[in-house]
Amino acid sequence: MAKPSNTPIQPVSFTDKAFRSRTILLDDGRSFAVINRAISSDDDVLIAHLDQRLDFERLILPPASEA
Repeated sequence: MAKPSNTPIQPVSFTDKAFRSRTILLDDGRSFAVINRAISSDDDVLIAHLDQRLDFERLILPPASEA
């Protein structure tokens, strides 16, 4: 089993190109909601799952500016 990283995972956003709303179910039984064609998460399993699907597009967001 991999050791957890001390570096926090940044949330990743995706656009659902097929549906406006739906529920994504992972093999481990967890579910995630798509709302208004959008889903955002810092869950590495969900991110890997969505990256493999053609009906989801990862959004590239500019880094947050430091104030």
